Amino acid sequence: RVVGLPDLPDSGDMADWVSSGGTSQQLRELVKVSAAWTAVTEQSWPEITSFDQLNLPEFPTRVLPAPLRQWVAAESQATQTPPDLAGLLALAVCSATLARRVAVQPRAGWQEPVNLFVAVLLEPGNRKSAVFTDALRPLKELEKELIERERQTVSRMHSERRQLEARLKKFEKIAAEKGDAEAGREAGDLAAELADQAPPVLPRLLVDDATSEKIGMMLAEQSGRIASMSPEGGVFDLMAGMYSKTSTPQFGVYLMGHSGDDLTTDRVSRDSVHVERPALTCAYAMQPAVIEGLAANPAFRGRGLLARFLYAMPGSWIGRREIAPDSVPPAIVQQYHNAVRMLFQLESDRVLSLSADADTGLRNWEAAIERMLDDGGQMEITRDWGAKLAGATLRIAAVMHCAEQGVGDVIQRPTLDSAVAIARYLVPHADAALGVMQVNRRVEEEGARYVLRWIFRYQYQAFTKRDAQQHGKRQFLTADDIDPALTELQRRGYIRLRPVEKKRRGRPASPMYDVNPAIFEKPQPEKRSHNSQNSAEQPEGSISENIENDSGHSETAKREQVTV
Repeated sequence: RVVGLPDLPDSGDMADWVSSGGTSQQLRELVKVSAAWTAVTEQSWPEITSFDQLNLPEFPTRVLPAPLRQWVAAESQATQTPPDLAGLLALAVCSATLARRVAVQPRAGWQEPVNLFVAVLLEPGNRKSAVFTDALRPLKELEKELIERERQTVSRMHSERRQLEARLKKFEKIAAEKGDAEAGREAGDLAAELADQAPPVLPRLLVDDATSEKIGMMLAEQSGRIASMSPEGGVFDLMAGMYSKTSTPQFGVYLMGHSGDDLTTDRVSRDSVHVERPALTCAYAMQPAVIEGLAANPAFRGRGLLARFLYAMPGSWIGRREIAPDSVPPAIVQQYHNAVRMLFQLESDRVLSLSADADTGLRNWEAAIERMLDDGGQMEITRDWGAKLAGATLRIAAVMHCAEQGVGDVIQRPTLDSAVAIARYLVPHADAALGVMQVNRRVEEEGARYVLRWIFRYQYQAFTKRDAQQHGKRQFLTADDIDPALTELQRRGYIRLRPVEKKRRGRPASPMYDVNPAIFEKPQPEKRSHNSQNSAEQPEGSISENIENDSGHSETAKREQVTV
């Protein structure tokens, strides 16, 4: 195994790690989470990561607490939808019941709230709304009960407030017109009394499509917590400022609502809004095109909003769905509803901590995250998202702990390990979701597809960089322009750079690439998967025709061995 040691200085080694406090037990734990090393011989090729299939992992339903696990599995079967959708929605619903009342503190100086932001990306026709309705039903039932219980009380409070306002208006008029000092004092007392009383509102747990300004007002009205949940992605249009006079992004409330930092908004036409420790929970199911459309607005990525979401891009079951499956058994539905209700009824605020063993597991996971964030690591291009992954893992662990235990302030190692399993599942999904909105990355992928079609069309077993660039010179104007495309093909296992032979005098030879013979063993797919946002086929008259219609292709590159 190749073991990465955390917190090493530049050029540090094992001795430095031991000197800084590293122990044999910590080393054993690091070894456990390190992947086994395998030698790659000259003849072996890695498995190809196809452009047509993301090969993303399925949601690890098995690690959920029993009430959630059974409902997610049954709901997935009943609706013939991937378990990712029901799984993340169930976690979000549970987190909404705990928001602002539960936090987790793994060590001094680090405390995480438990409200989650989740986004599941699925194409139309995948029954997102049906799963959404089932997942949110216990929250909606609780909200309805709260409203019915408080309706008469709130109505009386509205009446009393209107009476106070009428008396205030009367005394102000007398004081202004007649200079009556007593009326002025009465008006002042009434104004102070009204100022101390927040306008009465009915209790709310959920909001669908609402502007950021409205969500901020609702957070203030609802004691600092609310859940924004929708089976569509229209809320991102609202965040982008669709209804703002300046069309500027409006998502400060989401940033503060996720982190729990105090929220203060000042508006010219409205009273200021101040919320201490706001807790906003978000859950959306949307088409991938919604995320893709955010590429033109760098503020979404630059200010860290998208890095706060836990993403899933599950494979569609369309075309393979069972006809007329059994519905979710009533007992399982009731068990899920009871679990949500139990969480909602937990009394008093609490701060969870980690057991010693869970703390060790967290530190190991943090070390693994650091390696994935490093240059060449799995999260190299999603560092903004990955930097928040340890905190997200803690939030998930806290939610699952409360769903499992109900009471008890210490999260144990098995619960932490289950949260890590979900976090590992989330890493490639976030990479895929954030990748569809990265313009540069999409350009690299299209360039790689361009070269791959050329390779497949002429059955090249090997080619030089110069040949590839020359045949695609309208796509790749200079020799350096083709490098990202070749790097992408190498990353996916389609090609590999041939070792450089002994240097000779004269002009350096153009780099030679060998082609993975596996690509010729099955027909080349022409269509993108449901998760892909870019068509594999170019429009008529596109620059791809430079390669695909070029009858004078290079025989030099076509031969397996090329003399340069």
